[in-house]
Amino acid sequence: MNFESILHIPMSNYAYFSDESTINIVLRAKKDDLKKVIIIYGNKYDMRLDGHRFSEEITNKYSDDLYDYFVFRKKLDDTRFGYVFLLSDGENKYYYCESGFSKDYDFSINHTSRFEYPYNFKDDFLNLPSWVKDCVGYQIFPERFDIGDFKKDLSYKTLNTLDTPKSNSFYGGDLQGILNHIDYFLNLGINCIYLNPIFESPSNHKYDTVDYFKIDHHFGDNKLFKEFVNKMHANGIKVILDGVFNHMSDENKIFQDVIKKGKKSKYFNFFIIWGDKIDQENVNYSCFASVKNMPRINTENDEAIEYICKICTYWIKEYDIDGWRLDVSDEISFKCLRKMRNEVKKIKKDAIIIGENWRIPTKYLQGDMLDSVMNYKFYSSIIDYLAYNKINSQDFANQITRNLFYNNMNANYMMMNEVENHDTHRLSTLANNDKQAYILASAITIFYIGMPFFYYGSEIGIDGGYDPLCRRAMIWDKNLWDMKTYKTIKKLISIRKENECLKSGDFKSYSKDDLLYIERELNNKKLTLIINNTADKKLIKLKKEKIIYSYNFQEDHFYNKGFLIISSN
Repeated sequence: MNFESILHIPMSNYAYFSDESTINIVLRAKKDDLKKVIIIYGNKYDMRLDGHRFSEEITNKYSDDLYDYFVFRKKLDDTRFGYVFLLSDGENKYYYCESGFSKDYDFSINHTSRFEYPYNFKDDFLNLPSWVKDCVGYQIFPERFDIGDFKKDLSYKTLNTLDTPKSNSFYGGDLQGILNHIDYFLNLGINCIYLNPIFESPSNHKYDTVDYFKIDHHFGDNKLFKEFVNKMHANGIKVILDGVFNHMSDENKIFQDVIKKGKKSKYFNFFIIWGDKIDQENVNYSCFASVKNMPRINTENDEAIEYICKICTYWIKEYDIDGWRLDVSDEISFKCLRKMRNEVKKIKKDAIIIGENWRIPTKYLQGDMLDSVMNYKFYSSIIDYLAYNKINSQDFANQITRNLFYNNMNANYMMMNEVENHDTHRLSTLANNDKQAYILASAITIFYIGMPFFYYGSEIGIDGGYDPLCRRAMIWDKNLWDMKTYKTIKKLISIRKENECLKSGDFKSYSKDDLLYIERELNNKKLTLIINNTADKKLIKLKKEKIIYSYNFQEDHFYNKGFLIISSN
């Protein structure tokens, strides 16, 4: 038995509650090492007594290239839970508890060494909002989507629809331009909109906020935004805003007050300043990256935290938004994130808080800070597989399985799964202008656990490299659309919405004959996605499976960049 590979961590992403009464227990072991895993459990006060312990073999297993993950789920009447594992490799048996491994275990005296989840409080687990599993999201860069208000002053406009954008280009998009296309979202199957920042700012990207309580005048005003949210909600569409709380614009009146008054400003400690006053020429204050016109907010300061919480709750109370995406959330203090979450959830429990964390986010997703992150682990695997061709189907299957165990399952369901966004190349461009790579990536996103999000315009064939090229204007002339891509994305979204197993089902991913297989199963209904990302034509023989949808597949043969969705029921 390979003891070195066996891992269980109590009260973590390996032991957590997914609701008020359902416990989830995960045991990791070397791949193919353990033949049987039994969990012995009971009420932590009673399980030392014979007749008060229960045993079940854990048969639910996930695997990657290194490990097997055994997953036990149980609905409990009493959440005071104690447990021990009994492991077998076919030759030897060992008990596994907090004290390690042993041949024997005396439950009558070893109650201090067993694993425990002492009690589950209703506010301590990561709550899963009721709408999340149904979510199909769409990210919009408002400045580039469409102009709806032609009465406004458009003298600032420097970019036309088919022009190549520059970092300082202005197209003129606004909130009315987005509102005018509600039918487009509904027809595509979108039920959640994530907007890049919309608050007053001098830039086109709006990540340098001047006034957090005012809609940027290029986009409209607060009254229009109220109408925007109401109309989106009336059509079943959630609205998530971008909160830039790691930093602000140096034009913000708070920072300007510090420039004028130095240490005498009541906002001096809102920032991290080396000295008694601001020196913008020598930049004696902390900034976002090294951008001196974006001073960082000191999110350890209590007054600054209160200010951020006031912003977050204002847009929920007054405008009923459905959540926040937090820019550079991994540089915001835990203290601030905890306070923010508490204040937001008091007002709207089903509001979602999504962080921009580019690394493994486990620490942030324990139920006290973020609900979710932009799933860059998934993104990284996708581009390595479909754009760079650095990994094969088996490597990809291993990676996306392993990624699930960095977090608890509720967090996985809330992951913002994107294959591109405003900070990355468009995937088709990254894949040497291969639109089919984007289509395959979208199919995988539809089948993966979490919320699939689409970046505006790629569904009609818009391409582009890194910022600012990934921020091209949306094209509304249908004669210029890539209709094959559009129809495929629309069909994939409809398949997701029509099949509960793609929203809540068990997940399995593996490779066979260099093909990628992803299976989702719920209540004896199983859908399977099969992808050919090789240069070879592949033969596949179906038995009784029903073909739900196919792409680059004819007469039992897969072609390069082909996929097949089949039902086994």
